[in-house]
Amino acid sequence: MVQRLRRAVSRSFLAPAAIFPKRAVRIARHDARVLAVSARWLFGSREHHNYTYDLTKINTEHLAWYVSALCDTPVSTIKGYLAELATDQALRDHITAATAASARPSRP
Repeated sequence: MVQRLRRAVSRSFLAPAAIFPKRAVRIARHDARVLAVSARWLFGSREHHNYTYDLTKINTEHLAWYVSALCDTPVSTIKGYLAELATDQALRDHITAATAASARPSRP
């Protein structure tokens, strides 16, 4: 009976109103996380022109294909370069040290 009622409501003009509270909570949680990250950047970063963020697996995949097309280089080669950036600890340590020693070191 309850299942039939849910199905009927989901197919009616009431569907948007019925799901509104659940969707509003999801949006509020997402916006709160975004606002917290934005506030940390606003008060803790000196960056003003190059917005950085962590790459997800899909971001990295898209980046590899994009750079591959731009540079006319096989995507496997680009993926190798990206893997090196992610896994070469000596390279990461060098970048961290060079950034810290620069005239405008970034803050985490």
